[in-house]
Amino acid sequence: MDTQTTTYSDDELTAALAEHLASLDRDDSYRVERVLKRSSVETTELVYFEGTGGGSLGPFVRKRIDASAQIGGAYERLFAAQRAGRRFEHLPRIVDCRRVGDELNVVMEYIEGETLGVLVDRLGATPD
Repeated sequence: MDTQTTTYSDDELTAALAEHLASLDRDDSYRVERVLKRSSVETTELVYFEGTGGGSLGPFVRKRIDASAQIGGAYERLFAAQRAGRRFEHLPRIVDCRRVGDELNVVMEYIEGETLGVLVDRLGATPD
């Protein structure tokens, strides 16, 4: 039986708690412009980050994914790779990716233009 447990210093606990509380505050800082997609396991929204001084950043795309659906792991891996310095030219940059309660929240840059679905509908699928 393993009797060793991980122990944390007061500073480590304080920093972890401060980071968690800050992440909860960020949810209240987003203004939803419109819902782009809604399903039983995911809501995709166009959002703006509202600063405390009245400034606004955005738009961004926010995905709120039901964690029990066990999807979204690719976003977590992509976010970790981007934070480690990797760049992916043809993928949106992920600004934030975290689990809050029973949701995975992913915030990424918004790229103006047609969605892939609209483009395929307009041009047709390639035979490849």
